[in-house]
Amino acid sequence: KQKWGNDYGMVKYEYEEQSKDYEWINQQTVYPEIMTRAKQKWGNDYGMVKYEYEEQSKDYEWINQQTVYPEIMTRAKQKWGNDYGMVKYEYEEQVEAYESL
Repeated sequence: KQKWGNDYGMVKYEYEEQSKDYEWINQQTVYPEIMTRAKQKWGNDYGMVKYEYEEQSKDYEWINQQTVYPEIMTRAKQKWGNDYGMVKYEYEEQVEAYESL
C-alpha cells in the first residue's frame, strides 16, 4: 500500500506476487548460505530475494562444473568471494583474454 497508494489493483497484484515469492523462498533448502545473503541484500522484497537466490545458485552450480584453467578460477574466487555472478564473469573474461594470447 505504501508503494501503490490508492491503486488497489496494483496493491492486490503486489501482495499476491510477494506472498507467492515468500512461500517459494521458505521452501528452498539447497543453498541456505545463498538464501541468507539474498535476504540480507533485499530484505522483504521477496521477488528480488527469489531472483537473487536463483541467479546466484545457477552461477554457483556453473562454477563448480568448471575444470579448465583452475588457476584462473582460484583467482576469480579470491577476488569476488561468494558473489558467484561476479566469479563467473571474471572467470569467463580472464579465460577469453588468456585464450586470445
